[in-house]
Amino acid sequence: MTTKRVLVVNTVQIGETSGTGNTLKNLFALYPQDHQMQLVVYPDTGQQAYSDTCSFFTPISVCAFPYKIHVEREKKRRAAEKGAKPKKTALNACISKRGLKPAVHEMINGMLDMWPVKCDALFHVLDQFKPEVIYTCAASIRIMKIAKSIAEHYKIPIVIHLMDDWPNTIYSSSVLSYPARRSALKELKTIYRLSETNLAISDGLSEKYEAWSGKKHLTLMNPVEVTCDIDLMRDANDCVKFLYAGSLSLNRDESLVDVAQALSELRDEGFSNQFDIYTANTQNTQRVRNEFEQYGVQVFDYVSQNQVLELYRSYDILVFTESFARELTAFTAHSLSTKIPEYMASGRPILGYLPEMLYSTSFLSKHKVAAIANQKNELKKRCRTLIENSEYRQELARKSVALADTLFSNNVAKEKLELVFKGSSPDEVHR
Repeated sequence: MTTKRVLVVNTVQIGETSGTGNTLKNLFALYPQDHQMQLVVYPDTGQQAYSDTCSFFTPISVCAFPYKIHVEREKKRRAAEKGAKPKKTALNACISKRGLKPAVHEMINGMLDMWPVKCDALFHVLDQFKPEVIYTCAASIRIMKIAKSIAEHYKIPIVIHLMDDWPNTIYSSSVLSYPARRSALKELKTIYRLSETNLAISDGLSEKYEAWSGKKHLTLMNPVEVTCDIDLMRDANDCVKFLYAGSLSLNRDESLVDVAQALSELRDEGFSNQFDIYTANTQNTQRVRNEFEQYGVQVFDYVSQNQVLELYRSYDILVFTESFARELTAFTAHSLSTKIPEYMASGRPILGYLPEMLYSTSFLSKHKVAAIANQKNELKKRCRTLIENSEYRQELARKSVALADTLFSNNVAKEKLELVFKGSSPDEVHR
């Protein structure tokens, strides 16, 4: 069967600095470059393209009124950006928020998200490419409407890739957002009817949305290059270096403060260790640096994607964490973070500090590839064990590398991606 031409329809770009952006970059690096194009659902106001994939942006005419509002907001935001006070990372539209002000804000965003789209201007560009299948993470009403219009125009299928459980939480803060929530789930049902086999980032999400949609899902997440070199031997008196590399969004910074505090207390008790954090420069604010410096933690700007593996391997233990806040665990419950395969493939042991009910927790526990603390009072003990026991660190690293090679290697991901885009029947698809 010939290779299909794939149109990627998202707001997050291939190669953008985020978990989703990096996952998209790694996935589509496995697919022929001349058989992919991306439509970025974002008004073209001078936004840069982050990858070599042929890219274009939805013009303002596609969704005139909300886009005009968005463009004005962007101008004001950029003008004020240099003098702005650092703030905590905002929660996105798919996560429920408490209080009247967030509820009203979400309601307004939902109304704008439901605004009619007119896709005629897109077809002039797409006619040159002649898409044969659409790939989308969906996650907004506007994205789904645009994907549906294109699919119906060209009579082609849609492949939905659930990177998180956004359908469970989108527009769910209050009854004010009920019309938007109902619209979002209705659009999702519609594009599922236009799909054959779909993708989800974890077995948990695959199982949940197979039952919800009646459509087959393949589990596919961030593909990785797997290292075979595991060298963790250190002298007993050497400083053991801990690293967290990734976003501080979704209140992960609060969980990282607990890790920093536990490691600081261990240093005071004579257990030599170092904890560094690498995050996006937009999140590396003075407030964040002050918050962590009191525990002896340094915060650095994140390195480029081609330097990530080298960064991981310059440390002894990699820290993975999620928020314990109830409104966020509903969003992350069935997901498996894109960070986990990268960590596992690097040949370094993982310290996990995250709620017990998450799929990420059950995955790490089931395969015994991380030292896990589900409560703050367990954290210090797990850190001490990792610092003291180099053989335990070696064992975790070996298991991680072997499992990453089995589940997340580029070869495994490429096979699944090709199967789905070719429209394989459910009988041909195996997790």
